[in-house]
Amino acid sequence: MQAPTSEWFADQARQVIGRLPSGILEHVSNLVVDVDTEPDEKTLLDAGFTWDEIKQGETLFGLYEPIFQVSDLNDDGPSHQSPMRIRIFSSAIVDACDTIEEVRHEVWMTVIHELAHHFGWSERDLENFEGGLEVPNGIFQTRHPDAD
Repeated sequence: MQAPTSEWFADQARQVIGRLPSGILEHVSNLVVDVDTEPDEKTLLDAGFTWDEIKQGETLFGLYEPIFQVSDLNDDGPSHQSPMRIRIFSSAIVDACDTIEEVRHEVWMTVIHELAHHFGWSERDLENFEGGLEVPNGIFQTRHPDAD
């Protein structure tokens, strides 16, 4: 399989976002999706990987990054929703997949996974989703600390 371009990955991510229900879209209006080849060591360490895991080839398919504003106010009053960014790591996804269909599916799963972090879901919360035990719409219900 020939590796898709960064533009292809970005287009796939836009398609996933375009299929989200309108109630979800209004909460991600300041979303930016960037496609990078792979995460650097600092990104992996910041994400909680150990040096041993990095040396063994552990990596990320994507990363959710809220971009906090310096001030909660702008000239017109309270600022709009803080911007957020999802980074998709194309090489990691391509390396884990055998077909373009698998790559497309993994981009979909990665975008949904990273958006779920915006709604308060932890990695542990997402285990059922990734195991196929949770329907994607359930991912976008805000998690409460006392919920189980």
